[in-house]
Amino acid sequence: MNYLTVHWKKLIASFLLGSATLGAATLGASEFPYQITSSIKGYVTKTDPTNLPTDYLVAGSQNVIINDQEKVESRAGYEIFGAASTTATAVTSDFSWKHSGATSTAPSEILLRTKDNLIQYYATSTFEDLWSGVSTTSPVRFATVWDSSEQMDTLLSVNASSTLMKWSGGQATVASTTSTTVGINEEIGKSRFFISGTHRFRIKDSGGVWREFSHTGIGGGVSTFTGVTPDPTSFTFGTNASIVQAIEFHANTPQAGFLSDTISVLNNQVWIGSENSRFVFVSKDTSYTDFTFSSPRTTGQGAKLTLDSTTVGFMAPDDNKMLVFSGDDRVYQVSFEISSSDTGTVELPRIKPLLVSSGQGAQSQELIAKIKQAVVWISNNNELVELGQVENLPSPQAIAISDPIKPDFSDATFTNGEIEFWENSIFITDPVDGKMFIFDMSKRFWQPPQVLGMRRVSVFGNQLYGHSNSVPETYTLFMGLNDNGNPISFKAHFAYRNGNRRDILKNFDKFFTELYLAGNTTVTVELLYEWQGAKQITEYDLVGSNTAFLFTPNNSAALGVNPLGTNPLGGQLQVAEQSPKYRRFKPIVPADFFEYAPHFESDSDDGAFQIVAFGENLRQSGNIASKLNQ
Repeated sequence: MNYLTVHWKKLIASFLLGSATLGAATLGASEFPYQITSSIKGYVTKTDPTNLPTDYLVAGSQNVIINDQEKVESRAGYEIFGAASTTATAVTSDFSWKHSGATSTAPSEILLRTKDNLIQYYATSTFEDLWSGVSTTSPVRFATVWDSSEQMDTLLSVNASSTLMKWSGGQATVASTTSTTVGINEEIGKSRFFISGTHRFRIKDSGGVWREFSHTGIGGGVSTFTGVTPDPTSFTFGTNASIVQAIEFHANTPQAGFLSDTISVLNNQVWIGSENSRFVFVSKDTSYTDFTFSSPRTTGQGAKLTLDSTTVGFMAPDDNKMLVFSGDDRVYQVSFEISSSDTGTVELPRIKPLLVSSGQGAQSQELIAKIKQAVVWISNNNELVELGQVENLPSPQAIAISDPIKPDFSDATFTNGEIEFWENSIFITDPVDGKMFIFDMSKRFWQPPQVLGMRRVSVFGNQLYGHSNSVPETYTLFMGLNDNGNPISFKAHFAYRNGNRRDILKNFDKFFTELYLAGNTTVTVELLYEWQGAKQITEYDLVGSNTAFLFTPNNSAALGVNPLGTNPLGGQLQVAEQSPKYRRFKPIVPADFFEYAPHFESDSDDGAFQIVAFGENLRQSGNIASKLNQ
């Protein structure tokens, strides 16, 4: 054999070896390296799942979380908070109020919600009724303001009427009653009751019915309401009966006939808008019921603004400006600017339209939120829009950050939904479909949808709570291993895999999986060959109780770190150090394919798992797709 022949054989061998290279791995004649995926970068549905990198979750995924270690794990469940209910009406409004003072009976944070025609507040272990005159077709909206006469912050609310409501949050227990007095076990002022003027309170009688009274003064030191009517002794109250400040009302505020739908406060000035009027009213900074102003207007006075459409909502991005969302596609930046005139110093409102596209106005007040230094909202185009300043441009710019999961958002119905920020993530409810969308602000990626059935969400006591879209119940979210006693359906669907070669047939005969797997959990692996399993679907189970594949921690070993990450949405956190590791090389009957997709699913009761790594020993097939070459 001459040199030229040897040389050409080497060249041909090199060419053949090169053509068998899939991605970064070289496939030899007797060795097939595993194509391992061990970290996940997010959830994407806009991009074709056959064009995505293999380290992304795709459409079909649900109820799993990408944790801080970029591993996919089962999410935690939710548990009932307060009493269960048998009626079938959703929670329509919510508010978590961190106020300025607290006692043992008036906690520093109060959670409120509305259902049917009731405003309720959470007291110890259940939600108590506060007022029964709520509109059943419009949400109640809340804002807090400083009350200089009472020297405490006060909760204001509006509900599609011309009446402004206020509440102090006062709560205490009854010590004694006479025909005209009610004594409490606490100091009235320190228990957050109104003390200046005539006010009302409610006492729960021994039969569980709330009775309402008015009083004209404070006596008996600092713990007795005087001038009480009607006669408290005509009712029977148990020992240490609950007493609470009643909601009070300011009729025709800010103006007779003006239906107040939304409210906000900036620099102690109350802003009120209506879904039926182009006017926006602003109160004085010294009185939340006085909306008057002089001409020219001076600093701190009220104001009446006229916009191009009705008001949807408010949000203050900083201490100097208020964003007013108006109509379908208008956002105004309103500020008060001090200037000089012939009559002295005046403060004039400046209304500046922001650059937003058609349909990029907000859907509702609840779907607008302040997230750190940004303002976000759900637009009428079903996008999550983030308002930020772009360098070299004079106006903040609205950018749709929901674009990676645009199909999900296009299909969602956000009516009556809400945005909340907790643990560095944005939570958005889609009440009609029972879904919750989560955007990780630190890593700027989307989590898969969570099927939770919530309408509203609240952060209360540094914990996230959900309010049902179907029953008047509230739940502690991401707690426990089931959804209020019901199993969770986990689905982790990954992007298609082709070894970075779309144009050649491949196969494999082993599929590797490594998981943390609870003993009561079974995870089903599905391998879909070709688009949506057009060629075939191979399925098998990973059983947490199968000791043949388990590596159980030694009780004397100290892990030092939690192997399941620190993300509080994961379901295994409470059993992390006890969870065995499951490792398996599953033999697979080779089947030629261009691309395939791995799915992991589980419906186990109280199931818990985390996917650490997976992949196949990919190799080039010796076959060609002859029927495609015509």
